[in-house]
Amino acid sequence: MLQVTVAHIGHRLRVSLEPEILIGRRDDSSGISPQVDLTPYGAAGKGVSRQHAKIIARNDELFIEDMGSVNGTFLNGHRIDPYQALPLNSGDVVQLGTLVLQVYFDLPGLEK
Repeated sequence: MLQVTVAHIGHRLRVSLEPEILIGRRDDSSGISPQVDLTPYGAAGKGVSRQHAKIIARNDELFIEDMGSVNGTFLNGHRIDPYQALPLNSGDVVQLGTLVLQVYFDLPGLEK
C-alpha cells in the first residue's frame, strides 16, 4: 500500500501499489484520472499538471519520474530531470509545483 500525505493539511491518500501510479489532477474533458488525484487540494493553483509525475515499481523498488511537467517535480528538495526515474524511499518528500507531499510505503505488499 502507498500512502501519500498532503503536507499543508495532513490529509492521507491510500493507493494500492501497481507497476505505475500516475500523480496529478483530474481533467474530466480529456478523461485524465490519476490514481493520486490532487485536484481537491488546490492542485491547479499550485502548479500541478494533469499528468505531473508517476511512481514506478520495478524489481522490488519504487522510483519517481517527472512526466515533463511545467512546474517541476522535486525529491527531498532537489529538482528531478523530466523522464529520469529516481529511487523513492518511504518517508521521502515529493513536491509537485508548490504542492508538498510525503510518501510512505511498505514494499513487502508490492503487487507485481
